[in-house]
Amino acid sequence: MARKIRPESTPSDDLFPEGIEDGGLGAYLFQQGRLEQALRPVGVQDFWSLGGAALHHHDHHIQHHHHCWTAKPCGPGEPQPVRLLDPLAQPRFVNDLPLPERIDASRPGTIVLQMKQAEQWLGLVDANGEPLVTTVWGYGQPGHTATYPGPTLVAHAGTEIHLNWQNKLPLEGHLLPVDTTLHWAASDNKPLKDGYVPTVTHLHGAHVPSGSDGLPEQWFTQNYSSKGPDFESRIYTYPNDQDAATLWYHDHALGLTRLNVYAGLAGFYLLRDENSEHLVNTGVLPGGSYEIEAVIQDRAFTVDGQLYFPAYKNDPLPGTTDTVGDVVPQSFYDANGENAPSAVPEFFGDHILVNGMAWPNLDVAAGDYEFHLLNGSDSRFYVLKLSDPDVKAYLVGVDGGLLPQAKMIMDGDGIQEDGEFLVLAPGDRIDVVFDFSGANIDPAVQLLNIGPAYEPFKGLAGPDGSLAGEAVAATSADPVGSIMQFTIDPTLAAFDASVTDGTVLAPNFRFIAQDSNGDGIACASLGCSKASTNSDE
Repeated sequence: MARKIRPESTPSDDLFPEGIEDGGLGAYLFQQGRLEQALRPVGVQDFWSLGGAALHHHDHHIQHHHHCWTAKPCGPGEPQPVRLLDPLAQPRFVNDLPLPERIDASRPGTIVLQMKQAEQWLGLVDANGEPLVTTVWGYGQPGHTATYPGPTLVAHAGTEIHLNWQNKLPLEGHLLPVDTTLHWAASDNKPLKDGYVPTVTHLHGAHVPSGSDGLPEQWFTQNYSSKGPDFESRIYTYPNDQDAATLWYHDHALGLTRLNVYAGLAGFYLLRDENSEHLVNTGVLPGGSYEIEAVIQDRAFTVDGQLYFPAYKNDPLPGTTDTVGDVVPQSFYDANGENAPSAVPEFFGDHILVNGMAWPNLDVAAGDYEFHLLNGSDSRFYVLKLSDPDVKAYLVGVDGGLLPQAKMIMDGDGIQEDGEFLVLAPGDRIDVVFDFSGANIDPAVQLLNIGPAYEPFKGLAGPDGSLAGEAVAATSADPVGSIMQFTIDPTLAAFDASVTDGTVLAPNFRFIAQDSNGDGIACASLGCSKASTNSDE
């Protein structure tokens, strides 16, 4: 499980003025019979970048052509019927979890990452068991093959770096259908019909100058041949002036975010600081090969293994008997034609990928691992639990960074109890330590999803993880009810972290909504009096 760390930095004098900052939302957890929300500072940009709202906020409607997958029509007449890949015919828990390459971004300098097209095996096979290779978009360094997800950038708080994001996609249009009736990143001089695709990269959860935010109108087409109205510079400045946190970068182009991310344009950005490094160096938290980032995403595929995103009126919605025409009003087709591609209110795929591999397996030692989990799906909420309640789990971090104290989520007593699960919304990140050292743990443990199978999340009905709004929950028999598997290998060297319930992780943590003097005003707003709050005051 060793991973290559590649230093990649060159001097740069590009500086930007201070601008808008944005933070991250916390993860939701149901623990001890009540819903809690762990929060760090939240900014408007990050809030609206989250979730199915996340990837739909800047996108309203798209364009797509089955079997040719370009901006140009496949031929005259109606779009061709689509045959989807059967998720139940795909192998599970036999292919290794891919570990993204890590790039050392802890020193000042400029890193170049290019958006490129690549052919990648996502663990899919045809009816004869032969591998199906999928065309994806990804990020990669110059001279390197792009990957989905992109390489993980490992940065350090207090060390400013610069990123040059380059659009090197082929001039072949989009991989997926684009609904151009939306307010979207349309270029008059370099249009989509000529193969030009707008992109822009946003560092989700980071404090950055506005000009480096990757705002929806800061887009640019291949080789900067056309630029959005808010475009400022080819070089982005990331001050890294916040606490350690699990961040992620993803495309953010107006009206195209959901499609560009779906095609593969996303990756991790792990921000360290002295405190987080101290926790690893003193054995409180796992590090090195015992620390793994994993992005969970749902996808659908055509029978030949290509990415599928429903858009045309008769396109099937995966996992259901509905079509796009059932969720898009007829008025859209009256105005734009029966064969016009349209965005859909939500998208739920029928295959689950982790780090770009369908239902992977990870061999683990009988010890502790920290996982940086990201929900990179378009609309799907996950309600995560483990197949074996003998495994202990501690929540140690959320979107904005480390929690003040570790919180036990699963106590490992062998009994599945109320509250022993986690809810992960689109765009959310959580840091979880799993302890696989228990004597009674099964040799193979699955990470399961008991969230809604093919419909929006409407909340929880109770502390057992049951769903509100009569939503139908996924089960382990459903394609979307399983995420991945951990296979315990007793021959692997184990790491024993000292973290337990209540372990102090962020001694300087400040709860911004705390009202310690009971005056109804958050201390972070006006400050709190140190005076006693008795009835005589």
